[in-house]
Amino acid sequence: VGDGIVSALTRVLPELPHVSELVLRDNRLTDAPLAPLCESVVHLPRLVSLDLSHNDMDEAAEVLRAYLDTPSCTLQKLCLVNSDIDDWECAKLMKAIEKNKSLRHLELARNLIGSAEMLNVVNPDLVTGGEAIADMLQMNKTLEYLDVSWNTIRRDSAEALGEALRYNTALQTRTLAQNAFCALASQQLGDSLAINDTLTHLDLSYNAVPAKAAMVLANAFKTNFTITHLELAGNTI
Repeated sequence: VGDGIVSALTRVLPELPHVSELVLRDNRLTDAPLAPLCESVVHLPRLVSLDLSHNDMDEAAEVLRAYLDTPSCTLQKLCLVNSDIDDWECAKLMKAIEKNKSLRHLELARNLIGSAEMLNVVNPDLVTGGEAIADMLQMNKTLEYLDVSWNTIRRDSAEALGEALRYNTALQTRTLAQNAFCALASQQLGDSLAINDTLTHLDLSYNAVPAKAAMVLANAFKTNFTITHLELAGNTI
């Protein structure tokens, strides 16, 4: 889809109030056409599914953030895979989703979440994307599916995500594959699993999970009876 077609779509969307699903993934769109498109999209009264994956989100992400923060938001599924979302953009999105009551499904795979993790060494007050997701999970009561695979979430951010599962009571599927949880964060996740009673699917594949962390995860199943699918491929167990 070229920019001209997207501009035409932007103009015509207000005349299509019954649109409930919009898929524009893998069109290499930049912010110039995406921002005004999102401005039109957020006014669709029946939109429940939006997929803007494999495009370049910048100002358009701010438009979506503002929409997710409103009581009128109707979105139930949002896909932003490989959309150039960094820690700062992620943190803003998560702040809006904290109190959102419509979103059930969120995909943020293959982005830049975690790229600012090392800045925490010199700026401990910095809230990384992973930490913002963890804060959101402790507040949000409706999100059921979360995919943050293929990012660079590690260290403090990974530990925060592991601990957040202790307090979340809505999430059912959590995909964390291809990050860097390693030992401490994986153990924290295991401790939280021992308490959590809503998660059914967990993907922790390719996260450098060592044997001692796997023991903590295994021990969680003495009290956890809800997990039905556990993915641990590609680790060092």
